[in-house]
Amino acid sequence: MKMFVHHEETVGAPQLLVIGGYRMGYELEPDPAGSRLRVFIDYDLPERGASRLLGRLFGRSYARWCTRRMVTDAVNWAAGRVAAAA
Repeated sequence: MKMFVHHEETVGAPQLLVIGGYRMGYELEPDPAGSRLRVFIDYDLPERGASRLLGRLFGRSYARWCTRRMVTDAVNWAAGRVAAAA
């Protein structure tokens, strides 16, 4: 199995409340114990106003929630593939 990489990022000016532009993705590679998954999100704060304040207060928590969700989804996807192969 070779390494699988997926990245995506915003284009233009996003209209999000807690974060501004972002780049997120995952990398999946073989490991002696199974597989190794790395997920990430890099984000900017919104440029101005109340959204910028919300970003300072909640941006890190939102990013942590996003990455945890990505891990959970990947584990559930892999479990489904293993169950289907059995």
